[in-house]
Amino acid sequence: MKYSDIIGQQHIKEHFINAVKNNTVSHAYIINGEKSTGKSMLAETFAMSVMCEGEDEKPCMKCKSCTKIANKCNPDFIKLIRDTEKKADIIRIDEIRSQIIDSMYDRPYNGHHKVYIIEDADKMNVQAQNAILKTLEEPPKYAVLLLTTTNVERLLPTIISRCIILNMRPVKDNIIKQFLREKGGVSEDSIDIITAIAGGNVGRAKLLLDDDEFINFQDSITDILIDIPRTGYRRILEAVDTICILTGRDKKKKTKTKSKYGPEDVFDIFMLWYRDILLYKATDDIEGLIFRNHKTEIAIQAGFFRFDALDKIFHEIEDARGKIRSFINYEATMELLLINIQELSK
Repeated sequence: MKYSDIIGQQHIKEHFINAVKNNTVSHAYIINGEKSTGKSMLAETFAMSVMCEGEDEKPCMKCKSCTKIANKCNPDFIKLIRDTEKKADIIRIDEIRSQIIDSMYDRPYNGHHKVYIIEDADKMNVQAQNAILKTLEEPPKYAVLLLTTTNVERLLPTIISRCIILNMRPVKDNIIKQFLREKGGVSEDSIDIITAIAGGNVGRAKLLLDDDEFINFQDSITDILIDIPRTGYRRILEAVDTICILTGRDKKKKTKTKSKYGPEDVFDIFMLWYRDILLYKATDDIEGLIFRNHKTEIAIQAGFFRFDALDKIFHEIEDARGKIRSFINYEATMELLLINIQELSK
C-alpha cells in the first residue's frame, strides 16, 4: 500500500514521508486513534518506506524489501502476533520478549533498519510495558518501533515521553461521502446516514457500507424512535427487548451473544435522529437532514418536543452511554432512557 491509498491523515503521511526523505526517522512512534481509522495501514506503509530500497517514491512496492514485506517474509519486519487462544485481552511480557526484545539487538539481515509493529499497544500489561521501556531507553540505532493505540493514556508516561505521538484526525464528511459514492451500490440517503454514524472514521464507514444488515438495524432503531412519543409503557418494554436482541444481549439469560452492533451504535442513531428534529425545528428546512427519508415524521416530531426538551434528550443519551460504559445494567439504562424521552415529548 502507498500513502496515496490511505484516505485522510495527511498530517501523519507528510510527517512520515519527510522523516524518510530527510533521514530523520525516530526510534519510536505512537499512532493513536479510534478503532478502524487506518492506524495499522499507516504503520505498515511507513515501515515499508523506511526499509524501501527504491530511488524515488517510497515505498516503491517493487524492490526486494517491499516485495518481501508484502509477502510477509522480510525478516527485518516484525509484527507482534497475538496469542488468540488466551482469553484475557492483554499483551503479556512473554509475547514482548519472544517476538520483540529477543531479536531487537540482532543487526538487520538486509538494509539499514529493523522495524517492529505492536498493534493495540495500550493493551500491554505493566510488565510488558516495562520491558519495552528498557529498549526505548537504549534503542539500537537501526531499530524503529511503531505502537498503535486507541487510548495512549494507558501507556506508562515514561514510554509516551520517549515516542513521537501522532494522533489520527477525523476525515471530513465530504471526503468520506466521495469514497462511499465511488464504492457504489448505495443511495444518497444511506450515504448520509453512514457518513454521520462513521463520525470521520473511514474504516467504520467502509464496514457499514459492506454490511448488508446495517440498514435493517438502523431501520429497526428508527422505528422505535418514531413510536416513542405515541406509545405506552408496555411498548417501551417491547422496544427495550428489541434493542437487547439487536445488540446481542439476552435479557432473560443476562448473557451476551454475537452481534455486529452494540449500545454505541444505538446511541449514535438516537443522537442523529434528535439532531435532525432540532435542526428542522430551528430552520424548518429538510435540506440538512440526515434522515431525509423520514422527513415527514421528523416534521411531526418537531412539534412534540420543545427546544429545552431536545437539549435534555441529548444529555440523557450521553448519560446512558456513560452508564453502559461503566457496566451499569443495560436493560434498566435503556428502559429509563426511553421513558425519559417519552416524558419529554409531552
